[in-house]
Amino acid sequence: MIVRRLPITGVVVAGIAALVAGTAGDAGVVDSVFSRAAVPWMPAAPPPGGLTSTWYCPGVPASPDGDDERPGGLVAVFNPEDEAMTGTITLLTEADGDPTVQSFNIPAFSSHSVDVDELVDSPYAAAVVEIEGGGGLVEQQATWPVGTNSVGDSVSPCANTPSAQWYFATGDTSEGSRDLLVLSNPHDYSAVIDITLSTSRGPRQIERFAVPAKSVRTIDLRDHTVNDEVDVGVTITASRGALVAARAQTYETDTRGGYSMVLGATAARDQWWFAAGERADDIEVEYSIYNPGPDEVTVNAVMLGFLPARDVAVVQPEPVVVPPGRVEVVTLEDAAGIPDGPVSAVFATDGALVVVERTLTRTISGIRTTSVTPGATSRSDDFYLANTWYLGLGPEVATEDGLQLYNIDRTDGVITIQAVTGDGIVTLDGLDAIDIGPNETLRLDITEEMLGRQLIIRSTTRLLAERVLPRETGAQGRVASWLLPAM
Repeated sequence: MIVRRLPITGVVVAGIAALVAGTAGDAGVVDSVFSRAAVPWMPAAPPPGGLTSTWYCPGVPASPDGDDERPGGLVAVFNPEDEAMTGTITLLTEADGDPTVQSFNIPAFSSHSVDVDELVDSPYAAAVVEIEGGGGLVEQQATWPVGTNSVGDSVSPCANTPSAQWYFATGDTSEGSRDLLVLSNPHDYSAVIDITLSTSRGPRQIERFAVPAKSVRTIDLRDHTVNDEVDVGVTITASRGALVAARAQTYETDTRGGYSMVLGATAARDQWWFAAGERADDIEVEYSIYNPGPDEVTVNAVMLGFLPARDVAVVQPEPVVVPPGRVEVVTLEDAAGIPDGPVSAVFATDGALVVVERTLTRTISGIRTTSVTPGATSRSDDFYLANTWYLGLGPEVATEDGLQLYNIDRTDGVITIQAVTGDGIVTLDGLDAIDIGPNETLRLDITEEMLGRQLIIRSTTRLLAERVLPRETGAQGRVASWLLPAM
């Protein structure tokens, strides 16, 4: 295991302390037990116990059998406990008729996956996973053809609950790109929604759109006069019912390429965090800031986690003023003095609410791979941020710098990496006490002994954890997504 430590400078620590006063103070040691749940928040791992836990997977392509490079996807259920886990997976499609229901029984410390495209035929299919007795982890993997002889994989945690409100900060319909909203309604009654789109030519409205009970509907933004746009902000509001919203984005431009399937944010917030990011000649990192409110908002960005060269001053990006209903973009080029290497980031306001997503494009041998990642947030009711994170879906091959971790606190921490094996949860050799400094970023390799296993990352301080995975076995490029934090 290679550990790469990247402490931030004193000037940046001072800047972030001002931005996040009250949420990133001297937290001390945080107990590793699960905290109480709260809504809205990012997808998170619930504690075991209770009657059931329910997960809502936003959707994967579900084309019929045929070409090996056809669109497709899977839903994976992970059992990190010492008792067998039972439940059901219900697949929702665009077709009329009853959903497809499949039961499962997962032995202790094991997992179960379903190839969705083998069971149903639909442009996109969503899943509702109900686990008896609570607990468990659920993630999805969407697969889409990229180019003429490759496919792109996009991993996403599944949601803990439907919501009446969803947001996206960036979408691309320029050149050959396609921005598709994937909306699933798990309830027994129709959901009625209104959609507001932010474009460079002003707002666009999709009013009174119905998503029938237990079904999936897709909206191609090109069908609503939204074309040749690079950053489309989206607000989805249900006037009746609740749903799950995701964005399936294919990129085909001179500067972006690939496929990304991203769950939306259920709330606008005044603070957004990113653990992964990188400055290099072949990498472009952009942060799209969407203001869904009626008043302009000033947003401060602080880039974190790097050690600048000696005698080189780091100049953070200028504050960004985002007009109401618009999207503004911050790039790493807007900051000076950031050396090559990984970069974490935080975006904060004085209390006004925005949504922030990161778009990362890596170019290798002329081939571009673009992935989108929404920011992480603290839990809204108590400013809770996790010190324990879970990885279900990992790479198929050993991956250098596959994990990027950021210590959000201003205190030293100790990280332990564990794996779920057939014999139980074990601490991996040499990974029982990894030091992490205040406001420090680490990059860790995903090694052979980690492959095919659930991973648990525990820290004595609050942590942010992203995986940066190969796009597919043997292919170029990577895609980033969050691990699941403990509630």
